[in-house]
Amino acid sequence: MIKSAPISKTSLIDETELNSSAGIGYTITKKTGNSPQRSRIKRRLKAATNICAHLFKPDYDYVLIARQTALTTPFIELVKELEKALFTLHITNKATRNFKRQNRK
Repeated sequence: MIKSAPISKTSLIDETELNSSAGIGYTITKKTGNSPQRSRIKRRLKAATNICAHLFKPDYDYVLIARQTALTTPFIELVKELEKALFTLHITNKATRNFKRQNRK
């Protein structure tokens, strides 16, 4: 098994972008597993968010809620699911804003 060290978010973003970058939080409850399992899940989620960093909108806050399956899901699938979730979130958010604008009249 190949293990990789977690990449810090600041290593991918220079200091000028740091102030306008998206806020990303991770929620991992004790129901998810014991401490080493929760830490591993958090490292996997952080690595996935670093790969998908270009999809996060600046000045937005995101919270990723971890599930037990994040521990066993192949990493490529984890990244694809995150990309899909972000795409769906941004499309839904844009459609909601447009709908509200049209119904103001």
